[in-house]
Amino acid sequence: MGLSSDLTGRIRETMLRCGPFRGTNDLSAIFVDSRISAWRYLVPEAGNEFGRAMALIAALYEQENTTGENALVLLLRVLSDLSGAGTGCRGKLAALADELAQEVQGSDTEITLIEKENFMPESTSWTPALRDLLADIYPDPADARRVAQDAGLNLASLDLKQTPINIWHDILNEAQKQERVEAIITVAREQYPKRFSSPGTDGGDKGGKEGVRTRRELTTKEKQELAKALLALPSMADNNHRQAVIGQLRFASQIPTSTVAKIHVLNIVTTCLGYTNGINDLVEILGYTEEDGEKMQAFEETVKRLLP
Repeated sequence: MGLSSDLTGRIRETMLRCGPFRGTNDLSAIFVDSRISAWRYLVPEAGNEFGRAMALIAALYEQENTTGENALVLLLRVLSDLSGAGTGCRGKLAALADELAQEVQGSDTEITLIEKENFMPESTSWTPALRDLLADIYPDPADARRVAQDAGLNLASLDLKQTPINIWHDILNEAQKQERVEAIITVAREQYPKRFSSPGTDGGDKGGKEGVRTRRELTTKEKQELAKALLALPSMADNNHRQAVIGQLRFASQIPTSTVAKIHVLNIVTTCLGYTNGINDLVEILGYTEEDGEKMQAFEETVKRLLP
């Protein structure tokens, strides 16, 4: 189970108000603290403070140290200790760290489980659930190639200029031919054991939990309808504002550009749909940047109707 949107928002706002997010160098400086130094290489490059904070939250939430302490919890505690007395930041950051620690601990029994039969009906085959999970864990093409190579897969002809979903679709097809699907699962499970928990593999029966759900493909008409609702937002109608918004997406560099607003926005929608939680990420960013509440609500309703 991922971090709740409410807690994500409160952590982000407090970090932006109390933390050194104006530049990557300032942010990197706090990672000399031994509690979080192991993740100093995860400090993200981003064009603005908002994007930097969101990327860091996403990167650290999935990490933990050898004693099981969550990396994002530890970051909040470090920021709390560094905050000056009387600023109000110290107490707020400490309280958020405690709240997050409780949520992480609770999620250990509710975390999204991928039961083995859901994604590996046979040792040499795969399902969309596995593809979507791997694309969510390894959206970066270089990481995808590394995992495949660690699994002993020959990927000489792999096209990395695709969305993560399509990259992993091709990787798994090739893995099936080379009978390396199970090897890929083994490599990924070693790095992200919680994401691959299943009955019989983690010492306990956690059956009955919800596994990965794949959304249906939108039709061309539905994509155009979603793009039209997106373009109706003032923050997306202006090209400069639109670039600032999509620049905060983790896959911004993968969105084809266009001088025609309708085409550019359709490209944004299509690219977001190719990434796990891509549309959700866009909605969350717009929720912060968009000032027209009525049109934002209309866009969110369109998303919910087309992508229930």
